[in-house]
Amino acid sequence: MLDSLDATETSRGPPTGSTGAVATSNGASPCSQRTVCTCEDRDRASAVSASSSAARFRAARPDAYALEPEPVIPAALRGAGPAGLGDPAYWCEGLDRFLASAREDGRLNAVGARTARGTAVAALRARLAMNRLRRTGRPLRQPPIFITGGWRTGTAFLHRLLAADLRLRAPLPAELAVPWKFAGSSRQKREGLIQSGSGANDLLNSLNPGLAAVHDHGPRLPEECVVGMNSAFRNWGLSATVRLDGYSRWLAGQDLTGTYLDYRHVLAAFDAADGRRWVLKWAGYHDLVELREISGLGPYLRQAPSRPWSRDEVAYRVATMRQRNTEAIWNSPPRLP
Repeated sequence: MLDSLDATETSRGPPTGSTGAVATSNGASPCSQRTVCTCEDRDRASAVSASSSAARFRAARPDAYALEPEPVIPAALRGAGPAGLGDPAYWCEGLDRFLASAREDGRLNAVGARTARGTAVAALRARLAMNRLRRTGRPLRQPPIFITGGWRTGTAFLHRLLAADLRLRAPLPAELAVPWKFAGSSRQKREGLIQSGSGANDLLNSLNPGLAAVHDHGPRLPEECVVGMNSAFRNWGLSATVRLDGYSRWLAGQDLTGTYLDYRHVLAAFDAADGRRWVLKWAGYHDLVELREISGLGPYLRQAPSRPWSRDEVAYRVATMRQRNTEAIWNSPPRLP
């Protein structure tokens, strides 16, 4: 993500005036006088160092941090033809809106700008790669178990608890990030791909040391579906980490059918075909329509809500959805784009 950070800079000790561990006048470390370890202090110092390095690089190479479609698209394509991205009607406006909102609303420092740009580049590369994989017309073997609910209500805990059942499986971070690499992969290659995701978690822990206490994360911990839904740039997950006021206002009026059809394709790419049932989680799974598209159901367009639903509204819609689901609906053939 921050591939241009100066490794030598980030490996140095905490800067002067930081809260890092330093020796006192009698040679004792302040850590010995407290019950808290200085690991958090060192992580905080590392985050400060990473931010300083990124700021220097942005000053030297502002083009590498530009939140504009013109430099972002060629960086994603890496010499490939733009036709591989498919019809621009499915992704171009969303990309423009996302970058413009990140630029105008995000209030981003150098690390934030680099991260937002990296998100756009990664989404385009995912779209390019997934478009090379043939889409199947087969519905999912079994209807997934969907977990939804308000934020900080225990949905992640339930997701991971259910995923521990050997009859179920949940998507892992690497599978959502690079699903095409898992398509037809051997067990050994799959394990390597999953483990390679630990680097991103280490960096995230360094930049935000307190995050794990609120939402633990790791290469082998199930992740919510929204992480793998960026390729169409119509995804509420994009505004979860960046302030995107303008983008969110635009997204509220968009149809998300294409996003969920693309996500069905993602699931099919790394499905192990071992008979296990998917357990999927995202707070936004609050309408039968989205579930229809993932589960392999027929065309069903909707008008997006003009405002986020309250917890009571989510509960009501989930209850209604359960009443309306039938085996006949689940087994209907999917609509392919």
